Amino acid sequence: MSIDFSQAYIKNLSIHFVGNKTNHIETRLSEKQTLLDSEMALRMKDFFLKNIVKQVEKYQFSHVESLEYNEIYNFIGEALTATTPFHEISKKVARHLHDKSEHPNIKPGEFYFVHFANILYDHITIEAIGIFKTENKQGFYQVNQMPSTFDIVYQEGIEDNKIDKGCLILDLDFESGFEVYLLDNSANKGDEAQYWKDEFLHVVPINDAYAQTKNFMNLAKDFVQFQVKKDVSQIEKADQIDMLNKSLNFFKSNDNFEQAGFEHQVLEKPEIVESFRDFAQINQYAYGLNLDEGFEISSPAVKKQAKIFKSVLKLDKNFHIYIHGDRSKIERGVDDNGKKFYKVYFDEES
Repeated sequence: MSIDFSQAYIKNLSIHFVGNKTNHIETRLSEKQTLLDSEMALRMKDFFLKNIVKQVEKYQFSHVESLEYNEIYNFIGEALTATTPFHEISKKVARHLHDKSEHPNIKPGEFYFVHFANILYDHITIEAIGIFKTENKQGFYQVNQMPSTFDIVYQEGIEDNKIDKGCLILDLDFESGFEVYLLDNSANKGDEAQYWKDEFLHVVPINDAYAQTKNFMNLAKDFVQFQVKKDVSQIEKADQIDMLNKSLNFFKSNDNFEQAGFEHQVLEKPEIVESFRDFAQINQYAYGLNLDEGFEISSPAVKKQAKIFKSVLKLDKNFHIYIHGDRSKIERGVDDNGKKFYKVYFDEES
């Protein structure tokens, strides 16, 4: 799958200001669409899309009862089929975002509803709708040249590389909920940050190779870190870290996932395999997995999830030992006075 935005252009653009319902900050709607000259249109296209192109995880619209009850899904369908004037749809979407901006920590900001055309998706030309929001301003000084002197004023504006929240909805797979890419640069990832994905858009990950790889790596990590110690009480912390390293290496070195191969190469011991199967069976729905089937391993997902596999052995507050491989080169023991120790073997010091 490849997406090429190089020849894409902005077909329609509407800008509004969305407030905060709880803090009584009103939403202000523009009376007409925003018109751009050719230079500004190119700049704005880059502003909207340059961070979206880095996203690899795909989502789709959903609803607990039926997809037809998802408001944004319906608005996007209207926009792409032009059954309702574009600017009128943008107002509906802005009002909907205002209704979902209930947490007092949600910042007000500029809201952009954008219609993109001429996107190349796997050699097919498609259209897309973008929904974006800017919340944070950056201060700067503007120096103005006067006839005989210079004047300086302080202003606040939007950074040209900073969109706080966004999504791009490709005109693909309408029946399944479109293909959606998300962007959220919020510094705070707490409950108030989830409203964009969960309350406003109501999207869920598409269960493709990326999602399956990500979900199983999370399942394996949580099992090794939290469950295996409960079921296999004699296991040492160094062995848990070794298991984490083997899990990561398994995904790095294989193109496809099969659970039997994972159990043989990573878990090894029958009691650990049994513990993992019980854990996986109980939790597979929560992780969005069907463990009866294998899947293609996604390299981008492995690269991203590798950051959460921590190979650190913490000893009181004095030492941290990073274990990257070869479990046989570290030994745990207890001296005659009952003090615990680790013995580490190495060839070179750097």
